[in-house]
Amino acid sequence: MFYFGYCTLLDVAEMARFCPGAKPAGVAQLTGYQLCFSRFQSDPTGGSCDIVARPGHRMWGLLYEMIPAEYDELDRLAGVD
Repeated sequence: MFYFGYCTLLDVAEMARFCPGAKPAGVAQLTGYQLCFSRFQSDPTGGSCDIVARPGHRMWGLLYEMIPAEYDELDRLAGVD
């Protein structure tokens, strides 16, 4: 399975902290989406970014090959139920 990494997960070492089995597969472009900073945290030192659908836009990221079990860890970190 593949995962499109962006923001913090562009850093291979950071991704390895959460998903040690993830292997970088190469640079990828996501068409029709844009990187946004629409989520805020109570900690004033940062927030988090996300991807929103935006026709005519594109964004770059890093494609990782991953084992399915590690997707759950990424969901947990992102606050996905």
